[in-house]
Amino acid sequence: KKSGIEDKVKHHKLIVPGYAASESGGLEEELPGWEILIGPREGAHIPAYLKEWKP
Repeated sequence: KKSGIEDKVKHHKLIVPGYAASESGGLEEELPGWEILIGPREGAHIPAYLKEWKP
């Protein structure tokens, strides 16, 4: 919220690395109305994940 990201994107989806999956519950509380998606274990693999991802 502090970053103002809601004003910068049209969607409300956030992809977090698998290693941060345990924090997704807290993110859902902090970002109501956002869809929290668990991506690959390491953040460095998110670009490849996005190439295959079907929204």
